[in-house]
Amino acid sequence: MADYGSLLPVIGSGVPSDTIYTHDFRPSPGVGGLVPAFSWTRNLMVPEKPVFDQYLQSIQDMEKLPCVNSWEKDWQRKKGLELFKVLRDYGGYDGISWMLTSGIANRMLNYHIQYKHSAYPKHFARNGKFSNMQIPGTGIVVDVPHFNAAMSKYLDDPNDDAVIPSEWASWAGDMFTYADTLQKFSKHNKIPLDSARYIANNFIGGDNDTLSYSFDSKDFYADIDARNIAHLIKRGQSPYEAMNDYYRNQKFGRFNLFVHSYGSWKNFVNKVKSHHFFPITPGVDPVFVNMVKSAFIQRIQKELLHEMGLD
Repeated sequence: MADYGSLLPVIGSGVPSDTIYTHDFRPSPGVGGLVPAFSWTRNLMVPEKPVFDQYLQSIQDMEKLPCVNSWEKDWQRKKGLELFKVLRDYGGYDGISWMLTSGIANRMLNYHIQYKHSAYPKHFARNGKFSNMQIPGTGIVVDVPHFNAAMSKYLDDPNDDAVIPSEWASWAGDMFTYADTLQKFSKHNKIPLDSARYIANNFIGGDNDTLSYSFDSKDFYADIDARNIAHLIKRGQSPYEAMNDYYRNQKFGRFNLFVHSYGSWKNFVNKVKSHHFFPITPGVDPVFVNMVKSAFIQRIQKELLHEMGLD
């Protein structure tokens, strides 16, 4: 059992809320309903919640729907699993490969969502309202469909020991895909290995449309946050509680929690190095795989040191 210890808190920032005042016309029936009267009033109109608050509200709404009994063992994880399999499908991760990866989506839960919250399926679609979620107080944007798919797999594996590794649905899958993309890019542009290594070291988790492709910042943060929030759910929090503490209250350092979820830095590095195969990219050269592994480890180390104020 890993000793998770104390996790570094991060100072949170509130979500701004604007107040809009207006006036309206209210007819008065007067005497016998024939004499009109004007009444000017100053009414408080509640503005639409910020998209991020709507997102958290939707998670809270959906987790209340029936799918898992509270007396079942490990019920918060199971409830989260059923929810994120449905959200995975809404986001377009609904093929046979995903059914084999984290299971078939719960039809009854899907029915309840469609019936009671009919707007949510389209909000969680690939191009829906929640597709690219900016985290309040930061410039971080998370690819929510990718996040939901990764969450479904992390919650499907209580101890990360399934036949299909959890990381294949998350950072390892992106890592291999990026290695394959980088190999093809290097071959097409006749780039030497040192230059390819420079690209990997500087553009994984970045925002360059060409050099960060298949492992850009939205995927990178989706991978990290999915692991972290699934970890909190496995420790007994509901999906909403975990997300509220993680995103809104910012109780945990993102990269500290990520590394601690593997028990230690050494365990994390060994986990990265343990992935030697990914079925979607069988022809990728091991040289490029190792290059990208090192770059991913370096990026996590850099972010962790920055978070701890040691850079």
